[in-house]
Amino acid sequence: MKTFDEKNFLSIIENDLELAKELIDIFLRDSPKLLTELDAAIKMGDGHAIEKLAHRLKGNLKIVFSPHAVSLAEKIEQMGRTNQLEDCNLALTEFECTVKSLFEELGKFKSSINKSQ
Repeated sequence: MKTFDEKNFLSIIENDLELAKELIDIFLRDSPKLLTELDAAIKMGDGHAIEKLAHRLKGNLKIVFSPHAVSLAEKIEQMGRTNQLEDCNLALTEFECTVKSLFEELGKFKSSINKSQ
């Protein structure tokens, strides 16, 4: 499953490839730290922190047009909000796998931009 919607991403930024690279760099820089913090919050059972971190990740994912990952972040955010944490580890595993695929797709996309310039 493709996790990155390249067409919509480029459309919303009006095919500005420099902006695309900047947004990807920001996402790739910030998201691993947020994922680590989310993992720690889940291990501690801190619903408020889970909600907050999943919400931040969801915002980052919306910027790079990853609808499936956004949906998974929303699910985790809701679990944190309602303090229904029983399935958080399972949801996090699926989320991390999806985001890892996204990191790879964004890296390849950024490389293709660099080669075309």
